[in-house]
Amino acid sequence: MEIRCPIWAFVEIISFGTFINLFDYYYGENSPVKKQQLNPIKSLRNACTHNNCLINNLRRGSTKPARSVSQFIASILNISSGTRKKFLSSQVIFEFCTLLIVYDSNVSESIKEHRYCELYNLLNQRVVEHSDYYTDQQLLRSAYYFIKKVTDFLIK
Repeated sequence: MEIRCPIWAFVEIISFGTFINLFDYYYGENSPVKKQQLNPIKSLRNACTHNNCLINNLRRGSTKPARSVSQFIASILNISSGTRKKFLSSQVIFEFCTLLIVYDSNVSESIKEHRYCELYNLLNQRVVEHSDYYTDQQLLRSAYYFIKKVTDFLIK
């Protein structure tokens, strides 16, 4: 039995892993996003989809960051080498930074402007609304400041 399906309908029903394989097959060497960058995004997406508690996975040393992500973060002047290495060794922070970098380099300026406004409001209003709850949570606070430096750099 042959099933005919338009590609946009097919993409809506396949898993993200299958989408990555299709994307890689279609673009090959000319891909605007490398498969190594999409796999951490897939991992973060899966964690969010399955309602995992991401702040429980902030421990450092759980991953080795991709060179492209490390180099991008190194270009942010107010993040030291030690801070970069420390936070990018946290899987969830590495995955989130990868998502931001891929998003920034592949989405049109008009869409980025709107989404970055939402991200700015999230980080500068909603997240800090009850910051007094977290005064004793140094790991959470330092992770927030690291992510804020990355997003501030991208938002400019």
